[in-house]
Amino acid sequence: MSARCWHGLRWLDVEMVARKRVLKSKPIRYWRESLMPVSSRANDDYRALLALACDARARRRSRRTVLDGEHLLAEALDAGLRPRRLVHARSQGARAEHWRARMPDVPALCLSDALFAKLTPVDTPSGILAEIDIPDTRDRPTDGAVLIERVQDPGNLGAILRVAAAAGAGTVMLSVGCAEAWSPKCLRGAQGAHFRLDIVERVV
Repeated sequence: MSARCWHGLRWLDVEMVARKRVLKSKPIRYWRESLMPVSSRANDDYRALLALACDARARRRSRRTVLDGEHLLAEALDAGLRPRRLVHARSQGARAEHWRARMPDVPALCLSDALFAKLTPVDTPSGILAEIDIPDTRDRPTDGAVLIERVQDPGNLGAILRVAAAAGAGTVMLSVGCAEAWSPKCLRGAQGAHFRLDIVERVV
């Protein structure tokens, strides 16, 4: 029996739709992902996401990171960033539809809840995250710059970035020895301040 899914006000046979090309390929791929979430730790997409979530070297090498939670995703979209991929836990399919509607051209990946939980250290995962390219610093006039020296805790660094953005700073320079600015923990601590700042790391 072929898979079936709810679309609009009708039940559609996915295989039939694919053959007749009633819908575009992207919605079909989305429904296939929703019906068959990734559940294997050996999946290449999952392994790449796990590296971005846990390994600073992987983030530096690829110039990518992950946004953990809907608040950070909303802040990134408001700042004009386009995520590379939306990732959601299987149990959050309804909430994922909202973000799919806001980002119809962004690929989505559905994970089992167990796999998704390994991408985030929080006790109660939000079930929604996004993979983004780390923005380049922009050459723009600024009213002020902040130099942060050797703050090694990423959560504390995120809090300082939040204060700097609230104070109107345009640029933040991080000395050698500071925590990584684009780690998931620092991003959570800053609550979106990254997207209102030019952040220059490893300043001597």
